[in-house]
Amino acid sequence: MKTAKKVSALLNNMDDQLIALQQHCQLIQAVAKLVSQCLPEPLTKHCQVINLKEDLLILQTDSPTWNTLLRYQTPELLAQLQRSPNLAHLKSIRVKTTPATQTRSSRHRTPSRQLNPDSAALLMSLSTSISDSRLKASLKRLAARNRP
Repeated sequence: MKTAKKVSALLNNMDDQLIALQQHCQLIQAVAKLVSQCLPEPLTKHCQVINLKEDLLILQTDSPTWNTLLRYQTPELLAQLQRSPNLAHLKSIRVKTTPATQTRSSRHRTPSRQLNPDSAALLMSLSTSISDSRLKASLKRLAARNRP
């Protein structure tokens, strides 16, 4: 059975891959701070740095609207970022959209609509002349929406 190691012990004995990962994370944090300083205020709340791969910066927005606005800003943003010594090699910016997910409790269920009484009567009479049992049951369920 393996014994648990302390996090501090692991961090003190980091191997090359872990060190590279830590440095990459620090670089992304620095780039994120720089990006937020370069963008206008409303856009910074809806944009975040996802990754930096060689000469490509990947940004993410939470809606297509913010994606479009950010794309208009990318030429100027790229020029500003290239002025930084760590990002002089940057050649392009890619913008992705990942909509913010709603929690189950925040979703609002739309109430089912009530059917006009005349329409409900028509659907009920139509269901009596239908031979397909599944369609007949569907028409009856739809007609039942007339009830309060």
